[in-house]
Amino acid sequence: MSDVSNIIKSAKENLERQFETFHSDFSRTTGVLRSKIQELTDKNTSLTSQQSEIDENVVKLVTKISTLKRQKENLQKSIDENNEELADLKKELDNFERKFTNLSINHSVLSGAGTAEGNICKKCVLPYDQIERFHSVITTCGHQFCQKCLKQLFTLNNPFNFPINQEISEASCPNPTCNRSFAQANIIKLN
Repeated sequence: MSDVSNIIKSAKENLERQFETFHSDFSRTTGVLRSKIQELTDKNTSLTSQQSEIDENVVKLVTKISTLKRQKENLQKSIDENNEELADLKKELDNFERKFTNLSINHSVLSGAGTAEGNICKKCVLPYDQIERFHSVITTCGHQFCQKCLKQLFTLNNPFNFPINQEISEASCPNPTCNRSFAQANIIKLN
């Protein structure tokens, strides 16, 4: 029995050593796991806080975008209103310029009528006629020349003095103090 008793005693001691080793390993592993759990909990708390900040920033950005869209719509509305007002002002200016031009033409015609100077083209210095040198006026500035001289301003010539047969869309008033641009549609025959 002594052998059995020794075997049991030896087995018991072996089991106690295994239990102590297991208990020691269990305590160490449990400590490491608790430390990891605490570390992950702290990390989750930090991430949750960051997520809350991001959510707040998203709300702020959505609000800011909405505000900016309203501002953009208001600015576009103002631009459209300004464009309408600008178009109206341009029409009004065109009307005033037309009235001024007509007054200038009437003044020029009246002031030059009945004089020798009023019957002569100031470009070619030839008298107006009813054939090709019609007494004409440029409506953009009110200066008077014969129609032939004004029409010639719209034809390009080459250096060898033969026509190229190409017309230009705008010319400048031949009056040296004016040089205002005009189109053929701005020439009016006076007589």
